[in-house]
Amino acid sequence: METARLKLRQWQTSDLELFAKMNADLRVMEFFPAVLSRAESDVMAERMRSFIAQRGFGFWAVELHESQAFIGFVGLHVPTAELPFSPCVEIGWRLGFPYWGQGYATEAAQEALRFAFAELKLPEIVSFTAIGNRRSQAVMRRLNMQPEPETFQHPDIPPGHPLREHCWYRLSREERAMGRCLRLKRYRLHPATRASTSKPGDRARPTIPQGEAKKITGSLLGTGPCHEGTPDDKRKPFNHMPCFIEATAKSRVEIE
Repeated sequence: METARLKLRQWQTSDLELFAKMNADLRVMEFFPAVLSRAESDVMAERMRSFIAQRGFGFWAVELHESQAFIGFVGLHVPTAELPFSPCVEIGWRLGFPYWGQGYATEAAQEALRFAFAELKLPEIVSFTAIGNRRSQAVMRRLNMQPEPETFQHPDIPPGHPLREHCWYRLSREERAMGRCLRLKRYRLHPATRASTSKPGDRARPTIPQGEAKKITGSLLGTGPCHEGTPDDKRKPFNHMPCFIEATAKSRVEIE
């Protein structure tokens, strides 16, 4: 798969050294429990390569068209941890520090979302991160993903660890189809992130209440509320994800 500046592809042996350097960078791994050794990094890359080979999608290696340089990964994944919103498919990214701040994560993630909704026909995509990770949340907002009000304790991170509390965002296929119109109801940082990182004297930033956001979405679509129920209702995980996960494990989706 390709974008104007990037290529999303299967992993190659030549990626491993650069990937290991990236995973040993404290800046890149700030919101992960620990940096990775070369052996741990190689194991992770092999898992991602195998996942793509088996299912036809995954965390793709990303390279620049101009230089063919490997810059990190972006893509889709089925989390193995038992999360409050499981079963699900997540979108995620990790880029080397020299490639931050240039829009690469958003550009590649937009293509991954296109693939998720147009090719895999998924009804919804989620993304999650530690509540202090403002950079990743900024990418989620640029993708027009919506934050859920409830945070959760990530089961793979030990109790008491400062990175255990996570926030999560979601985007439905219908919301994605609205494209630029969704900017009218884009949220600020997740409330838990604002609370955890705010300083005395900071001005409160207005947010759109979830109920009002649903009304705006419905009016733009001309079909009423985007999700049935009152603003206080919790949206349930889509119920045919187990069937999708089983089906994609059996038949590979071809990727250009």
